Amino acid sequence: MLSETEKYDKRGLNSLILRLLGLAAMTVDYVYTYLIEGRFWVMNLEWFAFPIFAFLLAEGFQKTSDKRLYLRRLIVFAIISEFPYDYLNSARAFSMERQSVMLTLLIGYLCMWLVSIIRAKAGNVALTGISAAVISFIGTFAATRMNAYMGRYGIIIIMIFHIALNVTYSRLFELGAFMVLVLTIASDYMSTKPMGGYIYSVPSQIFALLALIPIALYSGKRGPNTRPLKIAYYAAYPLITLVIALLFTRSTGL
Repeated sequence: MLSETEKYDKRGLNSLILRLLGLAAMTVDYVYTYLIEGRFWVMNLEWFAFPIFAFLLAEGFQKTSDKRLYLRRLIVFAIISEFPYDYLNSARAFSMERQSVMLTLLIGYLCMWLVSIIRAKAGNVALTGISAAVISFIGTFAATRMNAYMGRYGIIIIMIFHIALNVTYSRLFELGAFMVLVLTIASDYMSTKPMGGYIYSVPSQIFALLALIPIALYSGKRGPNTRPLKIAYYAAYPLITLVIALLFTRSTGL
């Protein structure tokens, strides 16, 4: 496995910049999805934002000195995020129709933790690989059944980044895995253009590939990492969702 010095260019983007980029993409996606009528390409930016969140989750899991504290933080903000997200999507304080991105991240975190425990105890590549596949399947099943944000694809993306952290050519692995993922699940085409007697379609999932550009520029540095900033980062999602939910319900009269 490559060391941090070998693996990252220190002149790139730190984790704070990636977080802000992901939050900005998610906010624009929500604004165009809920507040602005019409079908715009920016309504597909969830496929750009989520891989960034998934990558930061995998990085955070790998580097954290207290996995239990990290887990507790995810649980707390997953609970806090449900009210504004349910209110945004159903105008009710609680709904099982759709669950927020925080639940997806929580499930993905538990999957990574289980895989890391088995890896540490087994010390066998084949057994670890089989276990990772089984645990990932259970995670995707849980995310689908619970109607978590991005569903099974969210868990797959998280596990891609988790596995990539333990391979030599991590960026090439991520690119290959994402290309397979995009080609496999291509749906909800945001653009279809006839050209030269053929019809060319651009799937929404192409944004997942574009997200790999800022991720590839990640320097391996945290950037400012004070406790208030950590809390602000997690609190930003439910706050942004709540504001958009209030604006949406006010504009629609729900």
